[in-house]
Amino acid sequence: MWGAGSKVVDEEGHLLPVFRGQHGAHEHWSETRLGSLSFGSAEAASLYAMEPNDRRMDVMAPKVFPVFLDIRNPFIASADDPFMDLSRYAEVFGIEETRRIALKFKDYVEHTNAWEELQPEHGSVEALAERRPELLLELYFEVYALLDDADEVARLRAAGFDGAIHGGSGANAMEAEYRVFSPDQVRSVWDLDLIG
Repeated sequence: MWGAGSKVVDEEGHLLPVFRGQHGAHEHWSETRLGSLSFGSAEAASLYAMEPNDRRMDVMAPKVFPVFLDIRNPFIASADDPFMDLSRYAEVFGIEETRRIALKFKDYVEHTNAWEELQPEHGSVEALAERRPELLLELYFEVYALLDDADEVARLRAAGFDGAIHGGSGANAMEAEYRVFSPDQVRSVWDLDLIG
């Protein structure tokens, strides 16, 4: 049954309504240029509908969609933490893949307090990955970068994950953000097939 076992529920175990904000001529919530679909509070969705991340875009027909999500096996499930520990990535994919991720997202890794502590001795993420790869497990970065990347989301899907629950950053800092890896995991709150 759709939604049974979803981790996006309220305190009583009922599906939790969340929101997606977007703009444009399309009338469906599944349009994205990223690797996953993002949902959050009504306030955050309204902000994204009115002020897109790409400031060069003109806002046209802003809209907010109230939906339910079916996330059963999230890669991360920490609604108050915007970061992904590289040790978590290593648990799933091993140290070589973790090295690849650390290098691919080094600009994000280098903007963390953990990197500030290691940087004086190691100089660069590349040098650390080459000489002391085990220390990569002490690092982290904002997970939105990983979840925005279609290739990385494809790897997560292939490993059996269907989404992520993490703390937002930027305008929706300190709020939960929900990511799904397939539009099939989203249903309108007005979907009568869910009643019963």
